[in-house]
Amino acid sequence: MIMSSFDQTTQTVAKNVQNAQDLAQESWSQIERSVTGSVANVRDFHLKTIDMLRSHAEASFDLAEELIGARSPDQIMGAWKSFADREVDMINKHTSEFAAIGQTAVKEQAKPFKDAAKRF
Repeated sequence: MIMSSFDQTTQTVAKNVQNAQDLAQESWSQIERSVTGSVANVRDFHLKTIDMLRSHAEASFDLAEELIGARSPDQIMGAWKSFADREVDMINKHTSEFAAIGQTAVKEQAKPFKDAAKRF
């Protein structure tokens, strides 16, 4: 049986509509995954920030205790030097951790775009 051009056009339109719906559904799914990943990354960032603040506060209290217990200027200078060294180490550690969180977030945010580009 020979199809009319109207029937062929109708089938083509129906196929294109279905493809568009499939693409829209996949795009929506990617957006949902992206948002879920973003929320997790923001949570990790906030938890890491709280941990960093707690570490610095504890280090400050430790310094205060050392300064109160110091009996000489050398002990005071030693306490300050020790505090400064610990703070630098802590800052370096936290900077690395924040960088790792940032890299993970960027990778996760770029993934839907990479996946979509592969389909075309």
